[in-house]
Amino acid sequence: MDYKFYAMDLKTFKALCKMTDKQLFHEMLYVLKRAYGKNAVTYRRNKFIAARGTIPLVLVAHLDTVFKTPPTGAFDILYDRDLGIINSYKGLGADDRAGVYGILKLLGNNKKNLPSVLFTMDEEIGGLGAIAASKVPVVELFGEKPKYIVELDRQGINDAVFYDCDNKPFVEYVESFGFMLEWGTFTDISILCPIWECAGVNLSIGYVNEHSVAELFFPDDWSLTLEKVQEMIDEINEAPYFDYIPAHNHFGYFKKLFKEQNFCDICDTFGLTYEAYAEGGYRMNVCADCLVDYFTACPSCGKMHTKAMKVCSFCDNLEKEVLLDEV
Repeated sequence: MDYKFYAMDLKTFKALCKMTDKQLFHEMLYVLKRAYGKNAVTYRRNKFIAARGTIPLVLVAHLDTVFKTPPTGAFDILYDRDLGIINSYKGLGADDRAGVYGILKLLGNNKKNLPSVLFTMDEEIGGLGAIAASKVPVVELFGEKPKYIVELDRQGINDAVFYDCDNKPFVEYVESFGFMLEWGTFTDISILCPIWECAGVNLSIGYVNEHSVAELFFPDDWSLTLEKVQEMIDEINEAPYFDYIPAHNHFGYFKKLFKEQNFCDICDTFGLTYEAYAEGGYRMNVCADCLVDYFTACPSCGKMHTKAMKVCSFCDNLEKEVLLDEV
């Protein structure tokens, strides 16, 4: 199947990058309902969208970016055809619009063998959408337990990140498609896989310098990953079921064991961090910059919560937002 990046792909990718998070949520809800049928789609408003496919494979990407304002101008997104690079001086948001468009491209080429899909919100502020999705049994969302989960939310090319999943046969299986084992600290599947007891991998989808205006997107690398994921889809009926096996011997484990408070769970910066909470009382350690950008204090108990939360998980009160300099 053809996964080259054509002029129409450029037009569609630009359109995705120019949407706000909420605009993209509503657009993807419409697209998935048309592709799968209304009865096959489950969603929680501004949290996640899940579509039940016809094969036991789940593809995951997140709809939010770190940029508060998308690049909406006619010349905000630039494509250098000679170098094969797309960027924006306002911040592109290829993390993870590249993953979102990758999944849409795969769905367009697999109308008979549709993988299940999960689009999440708020991955960049602690995986709030993934937390909400994890509360729903995986069989309820997708009709059956998947053989494994693939997230398209990794920088670079050919990386395969398994986080705290230490299923060695699964690592070898993914590497057989041309990916190479790499380490990572956090994305949606690091929340989903332990709860759903299913192995998962995060694959490179062609961007670098994420979380900055220097972010670059390489369509050729994007295309190569999609070709490999297509091979996974083609072989899914022959693949075994891969269970989640907790790791005890890599960076994710030692990070928790040795002074986890020194790592920011959002930007992974090493240094002084502060205690804060995501939805449902999910504890996080965040640096000062991320604390200012994404959190506010409960006016009753003083605990730091994500600004997206309307009710404090501890005292059921979050009636007004209190700025950090007022606390």
